Amino acid sequence: MSFPSWKIALDRISEHLTALLPGAVAAVGLLLAGWLVASLLRGLTLREITLRHWARVVFKEFSTGLLNGLGVALVTCAGVYVWSGSTGIVLVIGISMVLSMSIAGVAGALIPILLSMLGQDPA
Repeated sequence: MSFPSWKIALDRISEHLTALLPGAVAAVGLLLAGWLVASLLRGLTLREITLRHWARVVFKEFSTGLLNGLGVALVTCAGVYVWSGSTGIVLVIGISMVLSMSIAGVAGALIPILLSMLGQDPA
């Protein structure tokens, strides 16, 4: 294989890997939300968390998601920059990662609490 064909092959691989990045961002947010729902259900079941504490719990999970998002985004963005060299992709992935994990923190905290407030089984 000549040099240009290797470059074409690497460019095609790069395009395919770039297409996978949004799915990876969504998967990280989904995993975080699932973990939060499980831990919050445990707290509600054991009466360690009551419905009076909903604002504090939601704020705590939002801030935890934000800090986790920043940490994961820094590592991910460094890898994406080394791999692609594109600051545009790095910015999109970084912002998406922080937003995804922050929203997952709020959703993972609010859903069980809202279900409990409505008299439904949060599990």
